[in-house]
Parts: sequence; structure tokens; C-alpha cells
Amino acid sequence: MSLFNTNKNLTPGLPFWDIQDGVMFNHDGSVEVGIELTPPTNTFLDDNRMEELWKQLRTVLRLGTPEHGRTRVYVESSPDNGQTIRDYREIITEHPLVRTMVDSRARHLELRRLQGRVNQWRFVVTCTIPSRKRAKGQSYGEDEFKQALARAREVRGRLKTMLDIAGFKPHAMDDQGVFEFIWRYLNPGLASSKPPKYITPAQRTYYPEVILEEFPDLESVTTRRQLACSEVDNTRPHHLMVGDRFVKTIAMKRIPDETRIGMVESVLTALGGKHFYLVVDYYHEPHGDILRQIQKQARQFNATATDETVGYIDPNVKVGLRETEGVLEHMSLTGQHVFSTGVALVLVAREQEELQYMQERSIAALSSMGGVMPVVGNVQNVTLYLEELMPFGGTRNSFKFKAMEENSADFFPLAGPWVGEKPISVYGNRWGGLTGLNFFSSRSNNYNMLVLGGSGSGKTFFVQSMLKDIIANGGDVMVVDRGWGYKPLMEAIGASIIPLQAGGGVSINPFDLPDGETEPDDEQLGFLNGLIRTMMPGEGGAREAVENAIITEALKRTYRLALSDRPDETGAYKPYYKGARLSDFVGVLMTMDEIGSSKMADFEKETARSLALALRNWTGDTPNGRFVDRETSVRIDNVAMYFETSALEKYPELSTIALLLLGDLIWKRAKARPHVPKIAVFDEAWALLKNPYAQTIIVDLFRRARRYKMSACAVSQSLQDFMNIPGILQSTSYYFVGKLPGETGLVRDLLKLDGKAIEQFESLANQKGEYSEFLAWIRKEDGIEGDIIRLEPSPLEYWTFTTNRDDEFRREEVIKQHGGDLIRALKSLSGLT
Repeated sequence: MSLFNTNKNLTPGLPFWDIQDGVMFNHDGSVEVGIELTPPTNTFLDDNRMEELWKQLRTVLRLGTPEHGRTRVYVESSPDNGQTIRDYREIITEHPLVRTMVDSRARHLELRRLQGRVNQWRFVVTCTIPSRKRAKGQSYGEDEFKQALARAREVRGRLKTMLDIAGFKPHAMDDQGVFEFIWRYLNPGLASSKPPKYITPAQRTYYPEVILEEFPDLESVTTRRQLACSEVDNTRPHHLMVGDRFVKTIAMKRIPDETRIGMVESVLTALGGKHFYLVVDYYHEPHGDILRQIQKQARQFNATATDETVGYIDPNVKVGLRETEGVLEHMSLTGQHVFSTGVALVLVAREQEELQYMQERSIAALSSMGGVMPVVGNVQNVTLYLEELMPFGGTRNSFKFKAMEENSADFFPLAGPWVGEKPISVYGNRWGGLTGLNFFSSRSNNYNMLVLGGSGSGKTFFVQSMLKDIIANGGDVMVVDRGWGYKPLMEAIGASIIPLQAGGGVSINPFDLPDGETEPDDEQLGFLNGLIRTMMPGEGGAREAVENAIITEALKRTYRLALSDRPDETGAYKPYYKGARLSDFVGVLMTMDEIGSSKMADFEKETARSLALALRNWTGDTPNGRFVDRETSVRIDNVAMYFETSALEKYPELSTIALLLLGDLIWKRAKARPHVPKIAVFDEAWALLKNPYAQTIIVDLFRRARRYKMSACAVSQSLQDFMNIPGILQSTSYYFVGKLPGETGLVRDLLKLDGKAIEQFESLANQKGEYSEFLAWIRKEDGIEGDIIRLEPSPLEYWTFTTNRDDEFRREEVIKQHGGDLIRALKSLSGLT
């Protein structure tokens, strides 16, 4: 690293010596450690939680930062390194179109990344450990080095524990983590690249001076030489050129007129999506020294104010006395410490116009705090960028102000973007970064989802995109829909498409058992009991209890009568289930005369026969009977199943029964493939669940889904559909809520969202063909995490998933032009052919 157009080499001027166990040792004797944080998102950080965080941070500053030590907070927003996109590409499906869609979306995101439109955020806390003065470059003795390293580990461990208690999910930075953070700072034009691997002192080769004199290129690679990879040009008066990037610093010269919790959020918002560093310093002033200084000042004010030889006392003296006495009293009562606090920005841009834009945004955000006097870097750019703000350099920002810990803590950034996990699906966010979602996270309470959005919100589009990614990762998808909204995707991926209609050739026998089983388990009996009660609801009271007992006994007897014996491969006779139907159950009701081992009373026999008569409409050659009193005609062996129920709208009774039977089919599929991730989508079917027995069956499906790695996903245009089915909401961990006009109150009350989350919900936006926003959150074992996510589809995804009528018409026309070849048509619309 050198100054541009000069012979001065800056590399020897860098403060670093070496990194050991994540501890940076500098040439001036300073020692610094680092901890990376994952702060909560602002959306779910309510006022009470924010104040609690603020109080904990005061303790972190007071007890975690040694006196004479400096804690520093970095917020880094830099070009994304592409790891999330690379993780997204790691799929296992062999389906050509699904692979093409994943690749298309990854390339779409990668193009945005290469254009500098995707940023990655990091939150890092560093801390210097006070040490005795030493001559620059003076080597450590062995014992002295061990003591310094142990002290650094101790401080880092204490800070990490306190930050963990506060909820920042900290992890200590190792050698490579420290190296990479400094490397990105010093080489901003390379920030999106993968940093080189740090060569530790133990991995270096050292040659005698005699050899180095003859072969200087053999000199060992020092930490400084590994870090400095960019030229620095400071010939311009208002900014630096570091590599091919424009760099400028801005510092806060004085404390604002008043402070408030989380006040730097406005700066982060103003620069969202840009390349910059926010740097906040906290130098822990020795508490005893500060008290003595203030007491001395108070005595001076008091002496002047009470001096009887002075005829006139300046009012400022009296004010100063009151203020210093007030400060002393406040510190005595609260135990607060004082910190020299510095706030600065390092702006990085590709073009000078972009740098000017960032400068204007930064000054506006800082000035909104009131009285801060931003200092825009000119001559101080080199000093601030290369010395005072240098990560792990052990130095302090010269632009600082002294403040009580309660005021200093107001400058600590409390919230950040939602990064998520290693992704199945990837979304944008309002921070200009990416959020990765794993719909089968081991940290979630279950895998169930609720997707809500009014007409035009993009909810069906969102679900289709998610289904594509689940298939790409080896999962099964099953969709129960009304309105053919998923047809193009399902056709394109070769799903089994099954339109349901009364008497239309599709039948599902609820009495089926899995292959090899000879009797129903309690789950199957419970399902059948609920199904039959849905067909003929009870009237409550004692009569319904008698009916339920009769139904349960008749179900068991129906299965026993369906058993027969046959020889196995050894010739031994074993029972097998030859099958039963609803009409067999009705026959048992008509003839049964015992419940268990007890004879039935006449009124019980009469009750059984009345139940049988009530079920006649569901048996034989009736529209209902042709659906439920036949052998099952549906095979559920495809990785993608699509059940379309529009034709059943004229038959509300059958619609509800069909939904329950589909739920049972899906459950049996889940049990047959317990280790395969799978999702069952129920779209616009919830108005059918008015029967309490039907509700119980579906809610039970949601509650049991995790057992077999299944996500039950409820999709609706209105939250009103779930007002009377609280069990669905209680059994759901993943929420994706789009625009819901007129339902803000329901969202607040039923989904238990507070003021900030409601504000975010009301701010959701869509842009046809460009993006759709959803308020998303996940209930996990350690709390709620989430934020606004943005689905920005690739052209191929758009033309596959769109449900816009004009788009659908155009898609159909292009399909015709390609002779009915859907995949060729989609690629043509997307510009891929």
C-alpha cells in the first residue's frame, strides 16, 4: 500500500503486528479483540424491549470496557460477497425446469450483486485492552505475551457473555475473521471478493538475513503486507482514492442537543444499500479521575460564587455550580460512568457523484440530531481513515465528546437487517441486502405457515416461488387450491393434476389403510369419527355421546369384518386387510346389537339405524357416494400433487368432506416418507371449515405435521377465515403477510403485532413485474425474528407464476404459438431462447 504517484510506502505505517487467537497485537503495544453481533430487527423490537436493550448496553459499556480501554462499534455495509447466492444454488433436484428456474433467479441476484445493488451488513464490537506503555516495536517476553493474551481473552469473554445476555447473538472473531474485516476496510474495491486466507506466524517461512540480502523477495509475508493490497491517492482535496473507490470521512464534532435511544438508526436508513462504515467509539474514562475533576470544578464555582470580596457574581458561575453539583448528585445516585464518545462515518463510492449523494444524505441524517456539527473530511481523511478509525488499530477518534453512559449508549446501533439462515429461498430486504429462509429450520417450533394477502398482493406468486425452491431441495409439494392459480407451475414441473368434482371419476376411500397394516390406529379412528360427524353433525348432550360410542364400535367392527387370512411365502396363514368402504360401515350400523361385550338397548339399536339412514346420502350411486364410497382412484406417489376444488363449490357439504379426505391423503403421504421435507398448501379453503369436527381434523393435521417433517401451509385473502379456528394460528411458526386492505385491526389483534410491526405492515408496497413485499416472521425457540422481505423474481419466474389476467392471456397465446409446449413458451417469454 502506497501513496499514489509517490514513492512513500504506507504498509510499514500500518499499526498491526500479528494476530493470535483472534487477538490483534499492534506495534505500539495496544491489544484489541473483536466480537461479531447479530442484532435484532427493528420490526419486532418494541419500545419496552428497546429500553431493556439500552439498559443492558449501559452495563456492557460500564462493566465490559476496562477503564482506560476503548470499545468500538462498527456497522459495515459493503458489497455482498455472494455466499448466500452460492448457498441458494446448492440444490439436489434433477428436474430440468426447476434447475433452470433456480439458476435463472440466482443469475438475476448475481447481476444485481455485481452492479453493487446487493449489500451485506456486519456488526462488530472491538475492544482495546489497557497495557503498560512500551516502545514501538518492542518485542514481548514469553511470560508477558501469555499474560497479555490471557487478559485479552478474559475481556473478550466477559464482553461476549454480556452481549449474549442482551440478545445480540455474539460470536468471538478468530484470526481469519479479524483479518477479513480489516482487509475489506483497507481494500474497499475488493470487498465483494473472497478474502485471502490469513497466513499465521506459525505458517510463515523465515530466512536468515544473509539470504534475504541476496533474495529480498523471500522475506516473510507479514500481517501488514497481507492486508495492504490497494493504492491510496490523497492528491485530491476532498476525498481519497483507495484502489478504484472514492473514500471520504465524516465525524461528529459535538454531542447533540439531546439524545434518544437508537438515534443512529436514521443514519443507517439514510445510507441503506450503500457502501459505508459507521464507527462509534466509547473510551472509558477512569471513574475516580472524572469525579475528582468535577468536584474540583464544583469547588472552583462555589469559591467564586461565595466570594464576599466580589461585588458582582457572574450568573454563569451560579449556573455552572448548579450543573456540576447536579452531575455529581446524578452520578452518585445512579453509579453512572463517563465515556469519551466519538461518532464517524467512512463513505465508499464507485463514482464521485455517488459519493456526493452519500455525503448529502449523511449530513442531513446527522444534522437531524440537532447541534452535532458534522465535520466533512478534507485534510483529515488520511488521518481518520488510515489511523484513527482503523479496525483493530488500537487508536481513538480525535473527534469526541464526553457523555454520561446513558447518553453514550444512545449511539449504540440496536437493530439490523434480517439475515436469516442458509437458504432454501432468498429474498431481498429494505436494507439493500438478502434474507435467506429455511422453511424447515431446526430452530423453529414447527414448520407450519400462514400466507396472507389481498387480491393483487402477490401471495399466490410468493407461494409458487417457495414451492419451486422446496422441490429444488428434494422436497415434496401438495397443493389444494380453488381457482387454478398454481396450474402453470404444476404443469411445468410435471405434477399430478387432479380436478375434484362430484361424481367426476375421482374417489377417495377414507377406510384405506397403509400397505401391510391390518387394523386402524387411534389416529385413523379419530379421523373417521370426525369425518362421519362432519357428514351428520350431532345435537350435543347425552344423545351425541351415545352416537359417538356407537360410531366408534361400528368402525372397529367394520375393520374386523374386512380381515381375511392368506398364506405368506412360507405357507403360513396370516391376516390381511381386504378393504372396507363407507357402505360396509353403514351395513354394520344397521345390524349391530352389541357395544363391546354388552348387548345394545333398543334405543341404542334405534340410534344406530338412524345413523345408518342419515349416511345413505353418502353411499352408493349418489354424487357424494361416488366420491367417498368407492376405491381410491388417486395415486399420491408423485413429488408434486395438485388438487383443484373449484367444481365442488356447488356442493358445500361435499367440499368440506373432500378437504378432509385430501388432508388424510396428505397425512398418509407424510407418514410414508417421514424424512423427506414436504409442504401441503391449502389455498382459499378455510371458509369451508365451519363444522367443529372438520376444524378439529385440520387443526390436528397442523399440530402433528412436524413429526413427519411436513409444513402445513394455510393461504388466504383474509385473516377473517381464521377467527374461529385459533388452533391454526397457535400451531403456526412461519408468517408471511402481504397487503390486506381494511384488516389492520385483525392483524394487530389476531397475530399479536405491536406498533412498530403494524407500521411496517401498513407500509408494504408492490410493483407489478418488479417486486412484492411481505411482512415475514418466524417463531423460534429463542424468540421471534423477522422483517419485511421483498420477492424480486427473475423473468422466468415471473412468466411461470403470474396470475395477472393480461399476463395469463399473453402466456396462453405464446403457448399456442409453440404448439402447446409450456416450457418452450415460458423460456420464450423470459428471453431465454
